[in-house]
Amino acid sequence: MKQFKYLILVLGSISVLWVYQGGRLVLTDGLDMPKAFNVSEHFSYYGMRSGPGIDWQALYDPNNNPILMACLTEITEESLQALEIPDLHQRLERLERGHLMKKVGERYQLAFPSIVGKKRVKLKKIVEESAIRLLPTCENMIRQILPTLKDHKEMVYHVLWSVIMDGPLAWQAAGQTLKQQVKHGDTSFNNKGWLVYPRHPFKCGTNSYGIPSGQLRISHSPNVFRAIRSSISQRQLDMSQYRAEFFQLIKQAAQAAKQGRPIASKSTRQTLYKYGLVDRQGKPKIFIIQCDPNNLEVIRLYVEMGRRFGEEIILNSDIIKIADALDVEPGIAFLVAYHEISYEVLERLAEKKILDIPDIVTKSNDISEISKLISLTIVAEGIDVKQLLNIPKNRTKEDSERATKDSKEK
Repeated sequence: MKQFKYLILVLGSISVLWVYQGGRLVLTDGLDMPKAFNVSEHFSYYGMRSGPGIDWQALYDPNNNPILMACLTEITEESLQALEIPDLHQRLERLERGHLMKKVGERYQLAFPSIVGKKRVKLKKIVEESAIRLLPTCENMIRQILPTLKDHKEMVYHVLWSVIMDGPLAWQAAGQTLKQQVKHGDTSFNNKGWLVYPRHPFKCGTNSYGIPSGQLRISHSPNVFRAIRSSISQRQLDMSQYRAEFFQLIKQAAQAAKQGRPIASKSTRQTLYKYGLVDRQGKPKIFIIQCDPNNLEVIRLYVEMGRRFGEEIILNSDIIKIADALDVEPGIAFLVAYHEISYEVLERLAEKKILDIPDIVTKSNDISEISKLISLTIVAEGIDVKQLLNIPKNRTKEDSERATKDSKEK
């Protein structure tokens, strides 16, 4: 067997050399990627998955991955012929329609920013600096969250990440602060995608659903999805199918939890038991956040912490500097920074043993830990959620000015 395999793709007058060496793909423009690199596994998206935009089936189609990977650098259709994909032209058209790639002149490229190579190195340095400044705030939030959990201390990661840091109030506050801080450029960030490689080891996300039983939040990560996929079914399912099947199961458990009844279906009960979401009798064990008069102090605390985090992550980040380093618009820079800084904060909290992150988030296949990643917020009758979410912040004008001043000095 030859130690090296060379594939030369001619891009007009420019030649790009792909060298497969030791299981890695090295491009002459400085990119160093694993041979088995999968674009979909490193793609991130902020927005409604069900809305118009990304063609998710095309993204997850393994036959499209070589095309998307080749488009990490600009490339002509003629050069893509070297991939020997029979229906290449049809695939290119679908990938264009699905907002995954675009044609500029005679060359194809990804339709979303790819943060790889030197850009990834710059991003890492910026992220680490911002995370260090945010640590005291997040350490304090954990100290405030723990007493609210009572006998469910195992939920601290989910509440910190999915309810507060990645919650709607944090994003709303961050978006408002962004517009105050950045006066030029495109600051829009809804329904945008991007790719970061190498991905952060603590990369995670949140799926939120408004369902009849309340607001369902599910923390997830690449490792969580791998564990679910290997356990949910012996059938061959694509990414969209197994996610849909898993979320449907969770919704059934949430509905039963609100109604205080066990799961009737034996097969569903057995599956949910594996995830730690019901006991042997089928009684739901989903963590419930009650939004009622008896729990308003906790809800107010979560609201305030979300807003504070959203503000401070922007005040402690130079979005224009990040946009310049990544060669993207401020809105995309904001999205990338918000996520990467959050991941870095979570990792540092775990390293300091201040935050107990379930092993399934980063390494374990123990699907019984799924129960530590899910919550159901139930709003009691008579509670005006809009009024609740507009509770005045408990910070004085002096507090806000001090936070702004501190962020500029650090």
